[in-house]
Amino acid sequence: YACFSSLQGRLEDELLHRYYVQIRREGRAYPGSNYEREELEHLQATSPIAGLTEMSILQKLKASAFTEIRVTSPIQSIIAAFVQSGDAVQVVIQSLVPKVSKDKDLLRVMTHLLLYLDFLREGSYPIRFDGLDTIRHAIVLQYLRHLATKPDLWKHMTIYASLLPINTMIGVFPGLLTSVQVPEERQIIWNQMRELLNEEIHLVVLKKVVRSILANQDLSDAQKFHSISWLCFVPEHLGEALVCWNSLLRQLLLQNRTSVATQLMKEDMSTIFFDPEVGDTQAKRELGAISLFLDANIAFDDWKNLMVKTSPESMIQKYNSSNLTVEEQMIARSSEKRQLYETMRGKAQKVIEFADTAHSKLLEVLCFAGGWLTEDEDDEEHTSSEERKRRSEMDQLHAKLIPEIAFLFHNVCSETAKWMDDMLEDAKITLNAKSKAYILREIDSNEDISPIYWLRQAMDLAEIISSEENELYKSFNAHHLRLLMEQMTDIEIRTLEWQEGEFENKIT
Repeated sequence: YACFSSLQGRLEDELLHRYYVQIRREGRAYPGSNYEREELEHLQATSPIAGLTEMSILQKLKASAFTEIRVTSPIQSIIAAFVQSGDAVQVVIQSLVPKVSKDKDLLRVMTHLLLYLDFLREGSYPIRFDGLDTIRHAIVLQYLRHLATKPDLWKHMTIYASLLPINTMIGVFPGLLTSVQVPEERQIIWNQMRELLNEEIHLVVLKKVVRSILANQDLSDAQKFHSISWLCFVPEHLGEALVCWNSLLRQLLLQNRTSVATQLMKEDMSTIFFDPEVGDTQAKRELGAISLFLDANIAFDDWKNLMVKTSPESMIQKYNSSNLTVEEQMIARSSEKRQLYETMRGKAQKVIEFADTAHSKLLEVLCFAGGWLTEDEDDEEHTSSEERKRRSEMDQLHAKLIPEIAFLFHNVCSETAKWMDDMLEDAKITLNAKSKAYILREIDSNEDISPIYWLRQAMDLAEIISSEENELYKSFNAHHLRLLMEQMTDIEIRTLEWQEGEFENKIT
C-alpha cells in the first residue's frame, strides 16, 4: 500500500509541477504557485520513485525481509495477477482451482472473482481464456453446495443457482432444497425463484423438489406430506400439487399404510385438493377414488369396533313369579317381553346404522363409475415414464385392493346377519319362544333387522364381481376366486337354513 501510494503521490507532484510551469509562462500565476525551485528540489528528491512500476513493486514485496508483507496468500496472488495482466490472472485461477475444495474462504473468493470476470466480459477490458466458463460453472456449483450445508445461508442459494446453466441448475438445485423444512424459509426461497427464474423453470424445479422428497425413504410421512406445500403458494401450481398428493397416497396404500393415508387426509392442507377448480379431471377422479376407499375403510372400522362392543345378548329384569298370581305373572311376562324387545330394537338399530354405512361405502368403491382406479389405455409410445409409473401403481392398487374391499363387504353383511341371528336366538331362549322367526315378527321392526336381509346383501356380491361393467373379476386371482366361492356357498347354506326355519314355523 505504501509503495503504490508513493507512486501515486509522485505522479500527482509531477502533474502539478507541469501545471504550474504552464500558468507561470502564461502570466496567470497566483499566490502559492511561484515555488519552481522548491518543486524541482522535491521532484529531484523523489526521483527513485519515478522509476517504479507495478511489476517492480510486486518484485520488491515478494523479496521483502518481512514475511507479513510478502505476496504469498491466494488473495494477494489474485490482486497481484490483476495488476500484471490477463494471462497472469489465468495462471493464478488455474493454480487455485484444485485448492478451493479444502478452503471455503478461498472458494467464496474464487466464486466472486469468476463472477466478476464474467461481468468484465462486456466491458472495455475483458479477461478471457479457454475453459473460463467451465471453471466458473464448476466453482459456482461447488459454492452452491457449500451454501446448502449452512442453514443460515440458505436464503442466498437461489441467486447462485440462477447463475448456473439451466440443465445443471435443474439437475442439482432441487436436491439441495429438500433440506429446507421451515415454511417461512420455503416462502423466501420460493419468492426468490419466482423473481430470478422464468415461470416454466420455476415450476420444473418445484416439481423436482417435491418428487425428490416423496422418493426419499429416509424421510417421515409428515415431511413428505408437507413438502407438497412447495406447490401450494399460488393457485396456478395447485394442479401439480394434486398430482403429487395422489402420488403420496398411492405410495402409502401400496405399503399397506392405509391408516397413515387416512390421518394425512384429515390435515388442513389436504382440503384444498377437493376444490372443484383444482387439477384436471384425471387427477380429481383419482383423488375421488382414493378418498372413497379411505372413507370405506373408516366406515368398516367403525362398524367393526361397534360389533366388538355390542353384544347380541340382551339382559332384562326378571320378576320373581313365586309370589304372583296367574294374572300378575302374565303381566310380568308381558313387561319382560316389552323390555326385551325394546332393548333388542335399540341395539339392532345401532348395529344396522353402522353396518348400512359401511355397506354403502364399500359398495360405492366396488361400483365406482368407470372402475375404481382404472383409466382407458393410451398409446404407450406417447406416454411419459412418469405417467407409465402412475398407471402401473394404479393397476397394482386395483388388483390388490378390489378383492380386499369385496371381502370387507362380505364380512359386513355376513357378520351383521350372524349378529342379528344370535340376537334372535338369545331372545328365543330367554322367552322360551317357538322360533326365531316368531321373535322377529313380534319385534315388528324394519326388514333390515332380519338375518335374511343381510344374507341377501352378501349374495349380491357375486353379481357385482361377475358384472362385465367394471370387470372386477379380473382383479381376482385363483385364490381369491376360491375363497369367494366358499363364502358364497356358506351364505347360500345359511340362507336356506333360515328359510327352512321360517317355513317350518309357518307350518307349525
